[in-house]
Amino acid sequence: MLWWIKIIKALHQNFLFQRGNRLTRGFRGKVAVVKLRVHVFISAFKVVASVVVRQVRPLLVVTENEEKLSQKEQELKQVSDRYEKLRLDHDELGRQHAQVTEEKTVLAEQLRAEAELSAEAEEVEFV
Repeated sequence: MLWWIKIIKALHQNFLFQRGNRLTRGFRGKVAVVKLRVHVFISAFKVVASVVVRQVRPLLVVTENEEKLSQKEQELKQVSDRYEKLRLDHDELGRQHAQVTEEKTVLAEQLRAEAELSAEAEEVEFV
């Protein structure tokens, strides 16, 4: 709590104007005026503080929601970047698979052709 609020509350409770357990004679009227002014000040301060709190709380909620939204946007960007990278990798692997399959087909035809030539060469030798 702020030091000046403590002093005002102490004034409000007459602690600063007591000598022993009695008020000093010259301060009785002044104490009543000070008490009234302090009471008015504290009431006004409470009203102002409550208005500030009522106005600031929604702003704090909005700020918190904006922070959460920005975090979610960052996460979405990271996930979309990762997705794009994986999609490009998948496309590249698909092209490589098609190329390897084509090479396999070509090699299988060459092997079949060589096998036929080899079989014909063996038949010629036996004849």
